[in-house]
Amino acid sequence: MGLFRIRSKKGRALLDDDDDLPESAPTPTGSSRTVPKSRSTPRKLDGRGKAREPKNGATSVTLSSSTVSRKSHVNGDASNSNSNSSNSHHPASLEPPSLEMLPQLVDDLKEVDYDTSGDVAARTLRMLFALSEHATHSDNRTALVRDADGQLVPVLLEFLGRCERSSSEQYLVLLVLNNISIPSENKRIIAIDCGGAQVLSRLLCDDPSCHLMAIILVNLTFADADLRNELVSPRSSIELVEALSYALRVASLSPAEHNNREPLSVADENGPFPPRKLLADVMAEDHRQRRNWNETSQQTNPQTSTRQQQQHPRHDWDILQKSGLVFDASKQLYPETARWCLCALKNLTRPSRDALSAHALMDTGIVPLLLRIITVGGYIPGTQQHHSSTRHSGNPISSLALSPNYSTGSNSKPSDPSSTGAKPTALVTTGLLDDEIPSAMNSPASWDSNSMHDAALFTILNMSVIPAARQYLREEDAVHILSLIADYRKPRSSSGSIIAGVPSTPMHDNDTTTHSELKQQQLQSLKARMALAYLVGSEGHYGQPRSRSSSTSIYANPDNSVLHVSALEAELLVELLANTLHHRAKDGPGGYSAATFTVKGTLYAIRCLLTNHTNQVTFFATTGVKLNALLLKAVALHSIQQVLTIDAEAAEHACFSLYLQSYFGFKNRFLPLSIREGDDDYDTLTEKVLVSYLGVDGITPPGRHATEQLLLRKRHLTFGGSVSDLGSVDEAGPSKSDFSFTGDLLRGVSHVVMEQRQSGARPLDEIFDRPIVRSRPPKRGSLQYETTVRSFPSALYAVQELSFGSSKVRHMNAIDDIVIANNIASSAKGLKTESYNYSWSWKDARKDFERPSSSQVKNLLERVKSSTMKEDEPFSIFGLKCGPTFCAADTSA
Repeated sequence: MGLFRIRSKKGRALLDDDDDLPESAPTPTGSSRTVPKSRSTPRKLDGRGKAREPKNGATSVTLSSSTVSRKSHVNGDASNSNSNSSNSHHPASLEPPSLEMLPQLVDDLKEVDYDTSGDVAARTLRMLFALSEHATHSDNRTALVRDADGQLVPVLLEFLGRCERSSSEQYLVLLVLNNISIPSENKRIIAIDCGGAQVLSRLLCDDPSCHLMAIILVNLTFADADLRNELVSPRSSIELVEALSYALRVASLSPAEHNNREPLSVADENGPFPPRKLLADVMAEDHRQRRNWNETSQQTNPQTSTRQQQQHPRHDWDILQKSGLVFDASKQLYPETARWCLCALKNLTRPSRDALSAHALMDTGIVPLLLRIITVGGYIPGTQQHHSSTRHSGNPISSLALSPNYSTGSNSKPSDPSSTGAKPTALVTTGLLDDEIPSAMNSPASWDSNSMHDAALFTILNMSVIPAARQYLREEDAVHILSLIADYRKPRSSSGSIIAGVPSTPMHDNDTTTHSELKQQQLQSLKARMALAYLVGSEGHYGQPRSRSSSTSIYANPDNSVLHVSALEAELLVELLANTLHHRAKDGPGGYSAATFTVKGTLYAIRCLLTNHTNQVTFFATTGVKLNALLLKAVALHSIQQVLTIDAEAAEHACFSLYLQSYFGFKNRFLPLSIREGDDDYDTLTEKVLVSYLGVDGITPPGRHATEQLLLRKRHLTFGGSVSDLGSVDEAGPSKSDFSFTGDLLRGVSHVVMEQRQSGARPLDEIFDRPIVRSRPPKRGSLQYETTVRSFPSALYAVQELSFGSSKVRHMNAIDDIVIANNIASSAKGLKTESYNYSWSWKDARKDFERPSSSQVKNLLERVKSSTMKEDEPFSIFGLKCGPTFCAADTSA
């Protein structure tokens, strides 16, 4: 089995991925960084599968060439020391290894017969390891793959297939492959040209305990989008996603689950099964286990069961573990393998033009496991009654009946657009209270960088960006699970026990969370909020494509309250935007590398979050001018410098967000007045940037509308202060240079030719702050007058449904939002003007705009339900079936 746990002096694994970049790994800016590494001795597993620490109690020892030499004779018997004795005085052993010796070393390795544990193999591998060992040997690592006619990698892979499991020779081969897989220019050669991805994925399926194979796959998948797409292409025979998912599922099994399962066949007379077949079998076993557990639970006497559960809650938890319904990270067969498989999946799902990896991952059926890994607060994914709802009453979970269809065991593919996927179903009663569930201790504060929880959350975040995956994730209950992370706090009860998952803005005085843990929790919560932004705020809102969800689906209109950001989250997002815009890492607790997030993904999250009016107010109140200045700079980098990381979609997100936040710029400061003290040119600079963006080929329709509206209202917006006022006083947060236009960017702006442009209408004072009500007079014989009533925070916000992309109004001329808002306000004042076929009135002046009392609603519902309607049909409070004809939302032209 997998005997090796590879760590450096600081306990970090021998690779860098998303947050720990591989040496010379490409960053979005095309630059690279070098991370010095030290090697450590492996820890062996004893007969019970537990790690044996070194006798001196040290947690790590630097792994040098001499250490490897001692490692090669770990079994130290006479047969090993005498093997191939005729070659014991090979000339290569008399001098330090060099690249000139590579052809001879490759030949020596080729000539090794079935005895892969002999001296020749050990000496050759030690010399190859020495050539590739240190970070300063990056040139060596590149040359090792190309010199000797490119024969080293194929020879190593062939030799690896013949090595005995957990042998020192296998370990050395994997170390060499790990080192040479780090340079970006080697990845395609190793993974595709030499077939390394396929060989390693098959070997990982054969031995899921060997996590160093998974580490090499992490290195190979930290690559450009083209290589990642080729690795996961459905036309490829690699089956990398399936192999990683299979190894992840096996490695993440608890001992109780593992012992409760029937042995699975991994080969037949034709040879080993491919990863796709292995994965299908293990997922089918999951399905069988849960079905059997469900049937057994349903046959249990409820009263007896409850009494026994109260007496033995821990026994009940063990049953849940065996069923696979819950996940306990402290009980895994091979935790390191699970961790690195998740990191590889995180790399593969990084956003790109194609969604091949997301489709492949959805088809594996492994996504529910990822959601269980990141579940906090004792909530069990798939339950209709959330766990937190019973926290204060002290009642156990009341409904837990698992549907046989819960696990992905069918032949249907969730990634198929025609497939609706599996709906979340309820589970069977367990009688467990929240404080009896170990997953309640699954605090995001403990999710360190590259932990399995961190990688699982990143994978869900990456998938949330992809439109084809959003409906699938919503149906897997991802919105609720992510909301628990985004709103996670750690208050304590009066007895001192942790009550996890209960939202609480202030921390309790006796909370033991350290500063570092709090920062890490804030980072994980921010990632969850960004995923929620993509899942809930990306479709059907102003300026966005209409939702693809069925109007009858309960997921078509998820609760928008999960989008609400706090002031701290707004500040963290603006800091993230400043860092990604300038290709900068964040150091310290809660930090990230320059490649962890993308500027496009950050802009998209902000755009989605700003679909919520409450968030617009929060961003204005906390980050106001800072956010606007960064958004304008993002547009300038796209339109003037053609920065590759900000494409047409990213520029649209930036400009549309700036347009939405300009609502506050009429009466408050919108942007600085000057770039530097004494300059008076930021307003002119703003106009030049917008004019430049308007002339860019490929500008999107929403981006064009936002730009035109900003240019129309620019003279009515407020500019004040200087860029120097925006920078952070200390090192935390964006600096003033982040908001400045300097160098080539400033020179590019100065070259933009301006033409005379007509300003837009001057806004009326009433359009900004006074809530307004829209209604439509009832048609003759109609009973739905009140269903057409809609309230808006102001006339300016009411414009959105009548402006760009509106299905309610057809505009013959150019749109000016301020003209529409002025007309709405004038109509509310009783003036004869364009009303767009609606009646408008101020909400504070309407006496009839009152919600019915709860008793009135209850009586109406009982009266309606007692009519001829079917029990399972949805109905409105007005007694009408829901449908396109009777929906409350107005969809008329």
